[in-house]
Amino acid sequence: MELTHAERLKTVVRWLSVALGKTQAEIARDCGYENNTYFSQLLNGRKQIAATLDDKLAALHPDLNIEYLRGNSDEMFVPGSGQPSMPGLFAPTKPAPNKGEGIYVPAEFVQMITNLSNIILAQQDTIHSQQETIRAALGGASVEKGQIG
Repeated sequence: MELTHAERLKTVVRWLSVALGKTQAEIARDCGYENNTYFSQLLNGRKQIAATLDDKLAALHPDLNIEYLRGNSDEMFVPGSGQPSMPGLFAPTKPAPNKGEGIYVPAEFVQMITNLSNIILAQQDTIHSQQETIRAALGGASVEKGQIG
């Protein structure tokens, strides 16, 4: 899968956000874009990307490979940068053997869904606890469908 210029920029900006501890808006300002909306439109491929943006982004961190941004390399980091090599990161992965119906998803996606499910369960526990506190404060009255009685 070949990445578009905008997708490469977006990948680098996300990495820079973590590596530098900055927001996308701060990275946009570092590149000379005061309007974060315009910068976001660049990253989403809705605006034409200036040729100088690759250089500006690469200048924000010495480990970034300018050739990756320009589309001449699939390696986001310069060799010897100490960053992990990611050959084939964006290449299609070998599908799992088909042992019936269903879909296969990356482990990261499964973990994200599991984490979100755990958050929802914790929120439900909090709501239940709050309802019990309200019932106790009202002297054991039942609370159903928004009515107290």
